[in-house]
Amino acid sequence: MRREVAWRVFASEYNASYHVVRGGSDKEPTYVLTPLGALVNRLFIVGILVDREEVGEDGGLYRGRLSDPTGVYYISAGRFQPEASKVLGSAEIPSYLAVVGKCRVYSPDEETLYLSVRAERVRIADRWVRDRWTLRAAQDTLQRIEAMEMAMDINATEPASLVSAGIPSRLARGVVKALDIYGRVDLSRYRAIVADALRFMLVGREGEEVFEESYEEEKIILEILQEMGSESEINYRDILDAATARGIKHSIIDEIIDSLIRRNVIEEVLPGIIRLKVPKGIG
Repeated sequence: MRREVAWRVFASEYNASYHVVRGGSDKEPTYVLTPLGALVNRLFIVGILVDREEVGEDGGLYRGRLSDPTGVYYISAGRFQPEASKVLGSAEIPSYLAVVGKCRVYSPDEETLYLSVRAERVRIADRWVRDRWTLRAAQDTLQRIEAMEMAMDINATEPASLVSAGIPSRLARGVVKALDIYGRVDLSRYRAIVADALRFMLVGREGEEVFEESYEEEKIILEILQEMGSESEINYRDILDAATARGIKHSIIDEIIDSLIRRNVIEEVLPGIIRLKVPKGIG
């Protein structure tokens, strides 16, 4: 069977996906269809490992969160990926990781979809690798944006109309399918995501050090949320009190909470009520 291409897709686009294209048999691949038309079976991602835990009675199964400039991927590696599991389990937090893995989908009901990445290969990376990946991912995202914009302009219902205009056939199929499933998505939002990712990449070394410092404070707030209940609805005032008690300023807490909401790590289910988003079935 032909090995599927590993796509570069920003976390924000991947996590916004809610449609799965399943093969006709167990041997045929399953694809996650993103809002911009990427038909993804495997991913190549680079980011900062911000959290990790060992799960399972037998050990050796790790899951973690890998942050790119736009959001967070949930990743895992176990006994069937021993080399990937070893690197994921021993990597420092925070540290840059490069991951190639398969999309993993868990759907407990028709209205709920949890996405993660089961790592096949994990390598320690650095800022240069992360920046190169960010640039390529931005280019690929812009290509999908342009293809989707063209499909909207001509109300494309068949891939052939896009292929004839120079869009690669694989992308054309995905874009037409995405237009049908997701409708006319807000392309300006995805252009802004690309712009933000590139600005993040261009931050100087001083800015990177500030990011590292804010990571430590973000880690504390995530620990507070987990202590209060990973699936509980938590009053913002309680988070504020707990984080303040650990030495974090109010203004920084506000910034971190806003960032976590934008990156889809937590959600504000009601005004002032926060819940940590924890995907099920990762492993």
